[in-house]
Amino acid sequence: MVPFDMSKNEQKEDAMTHAEIRRALAERLRALLGAHQNLPISLRPYQLETLRAILSLLEDPEGSRRGYVEHATGLGKTVLFAALAGFCTDLRVLIVVPSLILVEQTARAAVKFTGGMLGYLGSNPSVTDERGQVIAMRGHKFSNVVVTTDESFARSPRRIAEEFNPHLIVFDECHWAYTGKSSWALTLFPESVIIGFSATPDYLTTTARSDYTPVALDNGQTLYAPPARLAQHEFGTLIDKRTVPWGVSQGWLAPLAWSRVEFDVSLDGLPVNEGEGGMDYQVNALTRYMEQEWWRMMRAIRRVYGEGRYGLANRQVFAVCPSVVAANELARAISELGVSSACITGHTPGQERHRILRAYARNEVRLLTSVMVLREGWDAPNAEVCLMMRPTKSRVLYVQAVGRVLRPSPDGKDKVALVLDGHFRDTIFQPLSAPVLFAPVGRTMAMGEIILQVNQGAAGPARPVKSPYVVDGADTYTVEPIALEHHAGKDGTFVDNGEIWGSERGLAKKLGVDIHYIQTWVIHSKARTRVAKTETGQTATFYALSDVVAAAHTTGYHSDVQSGAIADRAKAALAEVRQRSVAALPAPKAVKEIPAAVAQPVVIEKVVPSPVTPRVSAPVQLELKAPVSGSLVVEKREVQPEGVAPPWAAAGSGWGQVIEFRPRPVRPSPKARPVAAPATVVPTKAKPRKKTRKAEAQSDLRGLRRGWISAAQSVLGKIQRRVDLRTQDRKVRELLRIAKELARLERSGTRKVRRKKHHTLRVKNAKAAGEDE
Repeated sequence: MVPFDMSKNEQKEDAMTHAEIRRALAERLRALLGAHQNLPISLRPYQLETLRAILSLLEDPEGSRRGYVEHATGLGKTVLFAALAGFCTDLRVLIVVPSLILVEQTARAAVKFTGGMLGYLGSNPSVTDERGQVIAMRGHKFSNVVVTTDESFARSPRRIAEEFNPHLIVFDECHWAYTGKSSWALTLFPESVIIGFSATPDYLTTTARSDYTPVALDNGQTLYAPPARLAQHEFGTLIDKRTVPWGVSQGWLAPLAWSRVEFDVSLDGLPVNEGEGGMDYQVNALTRYMEQEWWRMMRAIRRVYGEGRYGLANRQVFAVCPSVVAANELARAISELGVSSACITGHTPGQERHRILRAYARNEVRLLTSVMVLREGWDAPNAEVCLMMRPTKSRVLYVQAVGRVLRPSPDGKDKVALVLDGHFRDTIFQPLSAPVLFAPVGRTMAMGEIILQVNQGAAGPARPVKSPYVVDGADTYTVEPIALEHHAGKDGTFVDNGEIWGSERGLAKKLGVDIHYIQTWVIHSKARTRVAKTETGQTATFYALSDVVAAAHTTGYHSDVQSGAIADRAKAALAEVRQRSVAALPAPKAVKEIPAAVAQPVVIEKVVPSPVTPRVSAPVQLELKAPVSGSLVVEKREVQPEGVAPPWAAAGSGWGQVIEFRPRPVRPSPKARPVAAPATVVPTKAKPRKKTRKAEAQSDLRGLRRGWISAAQSVLGKIQRRVDLRTQDRKVRELLRIAKELARLERSGTRKVRRKKHHTLRVKNAKAAGEDE
């Protein structure tokens, strides 16, 4: 348990309203900005701009209670909020970080500004600095500035709220607070000012689901994120934003070069689900598959080291691996080549971990392998190369890992960070890579070339340099748009670059026609296709809506009225998509326009004024007023509560009116049989019938046979509708023969069972007659 020292009575006397807390924080922030030249650690110009932005939020009486700062890894987020906490020692400040490593790092930075002991909420009794001196004691009696992990914060938020009640909550790496207990825990502090800090505030991914929000990157690429895992959903106001491209261009981060390693491994077929980094490869499935194929990937890495490419043997390399077994095997394999290597995982003891990290900082260890424990909070300015061996679709995991090598060299020497991504052959949807996130589409560059360069005259310590990783005759690479793995919605369609793609069934539902027409149009028009996932995660083929509609007008349709309705529905769907995506998506590419309807559109013959008073908008209800064989009358009614007319109800729009449609009557087919009226059925209570195991087995077998026959006939019917049966191979005829044979066996088996029952009954009757005699 975490010790607290403030009684409930003292807590009530010391309580402040949210408005009072904002004014107090604004006063101390103005003092910080006025004395920033005398701070123990000098703040950079953009850090002062961020503090002024926070001050503007606090001074705004209508400003939100929460806000967040997006600063790339290496831009000094810890120093920024440590300086803020140092000027609020007379207020209660709670700093929440995601790991014990960051607790130590944050405490060491904050104690330089507070000048005294800090508080610590957690299982360890204290926190020490590099020299072993205690800088944070368990509890909060030593200081009003308290540091804790998000796990401890989520474990006892009620007690923290009742007995500590912080005025300011600083949530470092705030992207971990969107879901789970941390999100709920923050709701227990309604009066506190909450500010989040993160390098990756949004859970962006290459998986595009129908309910996800598209977000445009700096280079024009588009990724997707669940609405509930965007920073605006949890923290509201974006206070300041400094991305990796901005940090590199201004010289505060090292220039970034890129190359890739070819792996003869395919990632197709790996399941995707929601993980800790957002939508990504399913962890257990990825781990099992990577361990099976790890020998191929290690062979490629050993070849890169053996050939001396990029000089990896003499550089500080940080490798991100897919599993603990893979990380240990890679470190062992590279050590056999004479390169000093080590591995740190979640199972590594604390003292051993510190020893390895100190050796890596002194360049005594050249290769450091890990899984995910070093993705955040580990500062290694001497790290030069990030070997990304763990494929991922999550921008959170990728950018956090790459950020480990972006800090400028501590000795002032020119440094170029290199990212070596894995390229998995025969994979349709490649995992994330540096060009996708940082390079403009269409750029052609050599392997090892710099993709993010420092601007001339930048204020930061990094300087423009040439890439030391480019060799003569290096292969070139052209940046292409990312292949998004689309997941269709419940309607069987998805949207990409302003164009609608759908399955055969989804397009039939959207256009209001039978699926057989969609199948015919797809064949005749040779419609463009896309491989995507259905709502259930199955891989399927999807077709462009515009191509299908164009084929519908080319090949014709049985009703002019329905032909016009097809074009109207398609245009309405496209208009809705463009209106919904104009704010989030970049400018869409050229999309094939749907041609105008050839047939005569629906004509409104009669408009009857409605006696209904205009009311608030609500869904429209449609009612059929005549049988299908005659003229069709449809009433459009507004069933809504009392109120004023909705904004979209412009003059002459027909809102609040009854519209009568009289389309051309449909001619019944001569082969159509009249449908008899359903007979009145009187429900009766059936007696439960006992089933023996043998009878149940026969019933199950009969059901399996019938299901198989139905499936076979359905497949055969589809083939007959699409292509002449004579063009198919013998397997189709064999399928039909087996279906007929199963039906014959079922009938034969039923007759045998009946004969056996009659024989048994005759034997019983004969025995009974003999006993009577």
